[in-house]
Parts: sequence; C-alpha cells; structure tokens
Amino acid sequence: MTPPRTLTVLALGLAGMLTLTGCGSQSAGSASAVETEPPASVSSATAATPSGSATPTLDAEGLVIVVSIAGGKIRPLGKAYDAEVGETITLDVTSDTDDELHLHAEPEQTFAVTKGTRSFTFEVDVPGSVSLESHHLGGTIATIDVRP
Repeated sequence: MTPPRTLTVLALGLAGMLTLTGCGSQSAGSASAVETEPPASVSSATAATPSGSATPTLDAEGLVIVVSIAGGKIRPLGKAYDAEVGETITLDVTSDTDDELHLHAEPEQTFAVTKGTRSFTFEVDVPGSVSLESHHLGGTIATIDVRP
C-alpha cells in the first residue's frame, strides 16, 4: 500500500505546484494596463523645459511648474502635482496678457502676471491640497498635494 500512497502524495504535490505557478504568473500586457503617469515631482533633477511647455521639473531648488498663458488659454489646466511642506515651488510663467494668479494655501498668495516671462517662488508650510487659479481667465491651473 505504500506505493499508491506515495503516488497520491506526488500527484497532489505536482497539482499544487502547477496551481501556484498559474496564479503567480502575469502576461506581459497586463502590467501596462495598470501603469499610471508618474507624479509631477520626481526624485531626479531635470533641466527646465522651453517656454510654452507645461511639463513640471524638479531642479536643485525644488518643484518648477511651467505655465503658459496665450491666446486666452492657460496650460497646464487642472494638472496635479506633488510637493512636500517647506519645499521651494517655482512658477515659470510666460504670458501674452496681464493676469493674476491666486494660490489657495495657508496663507493665500497672489502673483501679478504681466506680459512676458516671470518667475514666482513660494513655499507651502501647511500640508493639504493647494489650488493655483487664474483670476482673469478662470480655471484651476494646478492642484498641489502638499505632504508633511
């Protein structure tokens, strides 16, 4: 009776291994279906992008958000960014018109935009969600999730 019992144990062990192997594998296509865009603040430093681009960068001084106001449109619009409390955040703004940007943080801040290119630097000292909005053209330019 020992040989049939040994065969049963081996068969059950083999079936268990095949079941575990089947559950643990994923097709190459399934991983890309759950990939998301990386957060706006990244761990490596990158050079600033040319004006007109809405790509955020992280330089030696912190997060840089490039804002373009042209032809009555703002870029980016509704983009999400990540930052840390006390991190330096720079807005590089290129505009063809005067505007006023409002930062809804604690405390609130206002940036007077004139035609041309200007940079505004600030820090957020209270964690939470911070909105950057255009006063004249309307709309939320960016939302910054400020972590402790």
